[in-house]
Amino acid sequence: MAKINTALAKDTQVRALLYGQAMTRKTWWALRAAEEGFNIIYWDFDANYQVANNLSEEARDRISIIDARLPGETVDNNGALLLAKCLEASTNLLYD
Repeated sequence: MAKINTALAKDTQVRALLYGQAMTRKTWWALRAAEEGFNIIYWDFDANYQVANNLSEEARDRISIIDARLPGETVDNNGALLLAKCLEASTNLLYD
């Protein structure tokens, strides 16, 4: 069994998927990592990225955004719902 120090030495990327109730500061927490020097790929499921206005220009420059919202202007336009349905239908979840 590998030790965590060996894995950390090989790979310095942090991969995190944050999902939870609304208004629990998930977006703020994730984008705040850019202030600490991390490069962020932010998957936007609900157009709630305005908290990035509170970050420094340097931090904002380290954040890339992918618009994962569904097409259209409906109230329930949330790409996370589609992602959850796809995961629910899958019997296997593969990751590396």
